[in-house]
This record gives sequence, structure tokens and C-alpha cells, in this order.
Amino acid sequence: MAAVARPLACAVVLLAAPRPCSAADEDLAAIQLRGSLRVLVLAGASPELPRASAGFSDADLVQDFAARRGLKVQEVPVARPDLLLPALLAGKGDVAAVGLSVTSVGASRVAFTQPVRVVDEVLVGKRGVAGLPTRPSELAGRKVSAVSGSTALEVLEGQKAAVVPTLLIDAVPASIDAEELLYQVSRGERGLAVVTSEELDDAATYNAGLQRLFALAERRPTAWAVRSSAQQLRAALDGFLLEKGLVTYATRRFTGDLDGILKRGELRVITRNNAVSFFLERGQPRGFDYELAAMLAKQLKVRVAMVVPPAHDLMVPWLLEGRGDVIAASYTVSPEREKLVDFSRPYLQVPEMVVQRSGEPRLKSLSELKGRRITVRMGSSYATTLARLQPQFGFIIVPAAEDVETEDLIDAVATSAADLTVADAHILQAELTWRQDVVGALPLEPGSKKDIAFATRVGNPKLLSAINAFVKRVDHGLEFNLAYRRAFESAPDPSVPHGEVKGEVSPFDGIFQKYAPRYGFDWRLTAAQAYQESRFNPKAKSREGAVGLLQILPRTARGLGFSNLTDPEECTHAGIAYLAELMGQLEPDLALQQRVRFALAAYNVGLGHLSDARRLASEQGLDRNRWFGSVEKAMLELQKPINYRRARYGYARGSEPVKYVSQIQTRYEQYLALVP
Repeated sequence: MAAVARPLACAVVLLAAPRPCSAADEDLAAIQLRGSLRVLVLAGASPELPRASAGFSDADLVQDFAARRGLKVQEVPVARPDLLLPALLAGKGDVAAVGLSVTSVGASRVAFTQPVRVVDEVLVGKRGVAGLPTRPSELAGRKVSAVSGSTALEVLEGQKAAVVPTLLIDAVPASIDAEELLYQVSRGERGLAVVTSEELDDAATYNAGLQRLFALAERRPTAWAVRSSAQQLRAALDGFLLEKGLVTYATRRFTGDLDGILKRGELRVITRNNAVSFFLERGQPRGFDYELAAMLAKQLKVRVAMVVPPAHDLMVPWLLEGRGDVIAASYTVSPEREKLVDFSRPYLQVPEMVVQRSGEPRLKSLSELKGRRITVRMGSSYATTLARLQPQFGFIIVPAAEDVETEDLIDAVATSAADLTVADAHILQAELTWRQDVVGALPLEPGSKKDIAFATRVGNPKLLSAINAFVKRVDHGLEFNLAYRRAFESAPDPSVPHGEVKGEVSPFDGIFQKYAPRYGFDWRLTAAQAYQESRFNPKAKSREGAVGLLQILPRTARGLGFSNLTDPEECTHAGIAYLAELMGQLEPDLALQQRVRFALAAYNVGLGHLSDARRLASEQGLDRNRWFGSVEKAMLELQKPINYRRARYGYARGSEPVKYVSQIQTRYEQYLALVP
């Protein structure tokens, strides 16, 4: 890929950047006249997998505020947290809707809103390490890390000045966020760190190597910020947040029925992070159960919030405790579960399949199971069926840990760590879209299918009735069938040869040649990517809503300043600009070839999953700065529950970016020969 030209060095590519405010349009009246609220956000901040219900996100809240005022939200990316207030003061946005710690220094520069949340600043160490401090006085002579520009660093400096003069403060660069700092602590790369309790709670849901030691500062408010001159805007935000605070943050657990859900404006859905139920792709939520839940929330006219407990057997306890309102996780109806929850009308009926390795003699009847070892979770519906059949067919049931997913056990069969397992047919079908090392041998009960349904608390009859009406309405209708196809059918393979002619790659060469060099790309690389994305069809539209030659999501294009995506030239320009933005968010000292390949992988699967794959590559002794043979291998591993359960962004369809980068590389080399 030596012919790829130098990409832009900027961290963020902003096209049609919002103009700075003048004195006349700083406050709410001018914002209303303009029709848009400019919201400062952190650039490249991929949405993380939501593993707990913690009320509305900042993005949800600001969207709600804007909608009530008839305003559109215009996101203005800022490269780092420490640049948010300078950008606000420079008039690049109207509000910094990011949880900022309220400090006296900050309050002298901007106006903070009502608190959105309250957090502690906590000291964190690596779990299991001997001699960890238990009180501030024990920090004498110790090095403690905090992110530059954060309130955690201010707290440390206060401790050093007032309590522990010999404390050694390690101010890490602002380019390292709190989650990365915590990861380094869990790996033993740094000894101690200070972060907010919210940051620790988020990381601890998937990183078991962290230990909270003690709080250095308690109940510190976090809030949004506006310019001090924008008193009308501040007053409006305060009134809105006060109302939301009374409803949303008074408690994080809620067991009320439909009336309470409608008042709160949010349906909390307990689910699992896997290929069937819920995962993130390019930062967008995906999954069959997620899509059904989103359809239900749309019908109820509320937002949907996904909640992912750390273990499968916690779904019902979390539901009963009020951490969620409904379970939507391809949950099988069983007599044992019906004693604890109410089930809706089924939205799927599937057989339970015996799973065996490919290449072995295919099982033809249940009688051939005699003496075979079948591994399942004992709390699963599979175990109930197996227990009923065991006396007749003489197989051995091997208990699996309750935090193991069905996908884990399918992988165990593939690698010979287990003899056989059982999976619902649709879960197995999702696995078979990317793997060929297992097969569904035969149904566990031929002619019988299990009901898959939503689950609610027994005391929520109105919610159950609404869900039943929803399932009846969508049952195998158009929306349902499209969601099913997206989840369980493989996408067409775009690698079928295309008839290029000598000296020409496509009818759109002129567009590629016009815009690719502006961002430092070889136009033939852009052409190879366009072929991979759309096979040079400018009217192509994916199942997920991506459009054009480079299949860019409209929301992404709008964030870059592009609106007319029906124009092939503007739509292609947007895709090239987005690839440049992704490159700008990677380390500038990476080798150019690797930055290009990483950016292509991120274009396909998202920066978050790329980050997880690079982190996993390091853990496995591979080169985190090289794609082929290193990070691509780790990316494939993010399809396995043992790895994605402890990844920041969770499950990834890793085989897709691996194929994507490889095929673009191959086609690019062909185009170099075709058009020297």
C-alpha cells in the first residue's frame, strides 16, 4: 500500500464547521430563532456497551430538551475533554453537554447548570495486590496517576498540599481517558489511579482486575456548562434538569407498571450482549432482540435503554429488583421460569438443536446420543429438556458455569473442549453466518419447538398487555421479517469480480480522483473501498441504512456537514472525509500502512471494536500496531464470549472487518496494476 498518499494529520475533520457566536446570538432567544442547539461533544467517542441502568445519558437528555423547544441538535466535536470549555468560550457551541465536574476554577469561567449526577473521586488499585493503601496517610511516597485536566488531578494536588506532602503525582496525558487508565492499572502497568466512581463502576462491569480502595472526595456534582452570558439558556436547562432529576435520578431501581414507564419516558430492556440479542456495530445498536425492543419502545412513544447484566443468571434477579422493565434476550419460556416472571405471547418458536463438530459422522437419531457428553448450563431451558430425555437415551449431562453463553459452548464444541451442546436454532443460525466448524445435527425433540418471548415482572399487567398487543401486531410482518433477515442471514459477498477495463476502474473515477487526494488518499484505494461497500452502485442502501458508493450512515455524514446524500458526488465526499476522520483519531506515530488498514477496519466495525481488538492483541502477545497477522487475529477473537464479555465495547462481528480489509487490500493491488 505504499502508493497511499499521506493522510491529514488533524485529529478531527470538520466540514462546514459551525460559525462562532456573535454577541447577538449567544442566548436562548437567538438559538430559538436559529432553530438549532449547538452541543459540544467529545470527538470520536464511540458509545460504550450499556451494562447497567444509570438513567438517561447526556445525549438522551439534550435531545429531549431540544425536542421540547422545537430545536435540532447540531453536534460539534471537540478533540479532548480539557478543550470543551475553551471551545464553549470561543463560541463554537451553545452548551457542553458532557458531565463536567463543578469546580471553583471552572465556575469562574462558565456557568454550570443544575447537577446532572453526583460522583465520588476514588482511589483504585489492581485487585489482589498486597499492601494496597486503605487511607490517605498511606499514600506517602506512592505514585498515583490521574488524567491531566481532570478534577481527579485537582483532588490529588489538594491531598498533596494538605495531607500527604510526599505523594507522587503522575499526570497522564489527556489523550488517555479514565477507562484506559483503569485498564493500565488492572494490567499492573500503573500502580494506583484516581477516577470518578461513575467511571470505575462502568469499567468494573467488564474489568474484574480493579479494586476500589477509598474515596478522596465525596459527592462532587457534575453538570453541563454554558457561557456566563447565556442566562436564559441556563435557566431553561436548569428547569428541565430539575424536572428530570425528580423523575430519573431519584432512584435507579423502578418496579412500576406501564404508567410509570410512560411518565419516565424510558423502557429499560434487560438483554445479553451477543450476535443474536444486542451488540454495537459502528457505534450503532444492533441485534434481533434489540430491534424488537426498539419497535416496542417506538409504539409506546418512549426511548429504549439496553441493560446488560454481567451473567446470564442475573437477568431475572435484575428484573425483579427493578434494574430493568422487561427481558428481551431470546428468552425461552419454561415452567421453572414461569414461576418467577410473566411471559408475553411468543415472538419466535424454534427447535433446540444438538450441536456437533463439522467433519464428524452426523448424528441421525437421538438413540446415537447414548454415552455422549452434552454440556449445557443447568439453569438453561436446554438442561430441563435434557433431564427429561436422559433416562430414555442414556447421554451424560455435563454442567457448564452459569455465566457461560450458548455461543461459548458452541465454540467449545468446535475446539473439542466439549463433545456436544444444545442451542436454539436461531442462535446456532447466527453463529453459522461466520463459522463452518460446527453443525446442527438434529432437533433435541423432533417436531417440537420452544417459545421465545418477552418477560416482565408478575406485578406489571399493563406492560404485559401492551407487549402482547405489540407482538400480535408485528408477528412476522414486514418490520419483523426485515429484523430477522438482518440478524440471521449473511450479507451478500461483494467480492464477485467486476468488469473493469484497462485504464479505468469505474464510472466514478473522476469523483474518487477529485476528493481522495484532498484527504491524502490514493484514489484507487477509495475505488477499492467503494467496490467493497457497494459494487459501484451509487443508489445502494444497506439493511442498516448506510447509503451510496461508500455506504456511509446519514447520521455520520450529517455530523461531517453533508446533507444531500442523494448526490453521488457529495455522498462519496462524505465517505472519504469520514475515513480521514477515523485516521485522524489513530496515533500519528503509527506506520502509514497500518493507520490506513486500521481506519478501514474502523470504517467497517467502529473505532471502539478496533480498540478492543488492539488491546486483546497485546494481551495475546501480538503486535497491537500491525493489522495483518496480529490485530486481525484478535478481531476474530471478539466473536467469542470469553473475550467479548470483558471488552469495553462487547461483541463484534470480527470476521466482517477481517474480510473487509483483506479484500480491499487485494483489490487495491489489482487497481494499481490496472491503472498505473
